[in-house]
Amino acid sequence: MRYYQYITEKKWLKGTMIGFGASPSDLNRVSKYIESWLIKHKIKYEKEKRPHFTIAQIPEKYPKDDLVRELSKFDLNMKFKPVDLTVFYGTNVKKDFVVIEYKPNMKFLQYFNDIDDKFEIKKFATIKPHVSLFILEQGGMTGDLLNDIKFSLPTLPILKPTEIELWNNKFEIETRLK
Repeated sequence: MRYYQYITEKKWLKGTMIGFGASPSDLNRVSKYIESWLIKHKIKYEKEKRPHFTIAQIPEKYPKDDLVRELSKFDLNMKFKPVDLTVFYGTNVKKDFVVIEYKPNMKFLQYFNDIDDKFEIKKFATIKPHVSLFILEQGGMTGDLLNDIKFSLPTLPILKPTEIELWNNKFEIETRLK
């Protein structure tokens, strides 16, 4: 009985996220540059260990099998072109995120809409594909400092997704497909 309950509970996930993994080495030059500024200005930060593009946040409870089946439909053959370095302000957490914002491409938008058709997702005012580089305390970076960083910022990288990921509500990867 306990074993059966464990198996059935494990098949359901709540508060998940579907996204594309990105290679940390592709972001290394830009990350090191920004990190030097954060250290110089004594700004507390946490470096994002698993850079990724979030396609959709799914707050409700769904069978893991259904979510994984959706992942298997995605194709990694796409590129994301950078728009700008910016700071996003957390809506669910009291943190700020230093991110590279990317142009939404057609496949990304299609996958977002496909997920939206099958699952209840969290929606924002606009769709802004991005990769978080650093997590800061709220108000940790001023607009003037961001502008100073951007003044001699290395070229922002074009990124190609490396894998498709399903994250659980503890920000751990549940499933990864290449």
